[in-house]
Amino acid sequence: MANTYDFYKPKLESEYPEVDGPLSLSTYITALDSAYSAFRAKVATATKTLVGATESESTKTADAKAIFNLHDVDYPVYHSPYGKQVQKGHARLVR
Repeated sequence: MANTYDFYKPKLESEYPEVDGPLSLSTYITALDSAYSAFRAKVATATKTLVGATESESTKTADAKAIFNLHDVDYPVYHSPYGKQVQKGHARLVR
């Protein structure tokens, strides 16, 4: 996760924070990609540990992360500061 100043309140007397929309979107997408990739790696590791020696080398998939994808989830939940950001993030994970 990156530490960025895409949404911060530098002036305490101001009611509203300063927002850098493009930076906020790219930070969100990067964090979403990293989290999804890390979760897929954990699922692949857990599955490999559970299956272990009972699975032959010929039946293993070429990409261990291919065991899990977003289509295996019934209801994905996202942080949603605004709708378009969630749509872009979900479309990226599905693609």
